[in-house]
Amino acid sequence: MSRPQGLALPADWSMLPREQRLKLWLRGQGLTLTTLAARLGVHKSTSGKWLVRCNEELPQTRRLQLLAMGMPEEYLP
Repeated sequence: MSRPQGLALPADWSMLPREQRLKLWLRGQGLTLTTLAARLGVHKSTSGKWLVRCNEELPQTRRLQLLAMGMPEEYLP
């Protein structure tokens, strides 16, 4: 008998915190914060500082890059 893996996700992601929606979107794109940083050409911890911990402001040029990559604007801080 197999057990379900992980928790069931709500059909409406808007109920989830922004950080969780961001991570789910990244996973759906086959990305991690580290691979996203590599695509942006920044240190592997920088994308987490900008997008999850928000302890560094996301520069406008990087915001535009992320949007051009298809990241939904509502997932950006």
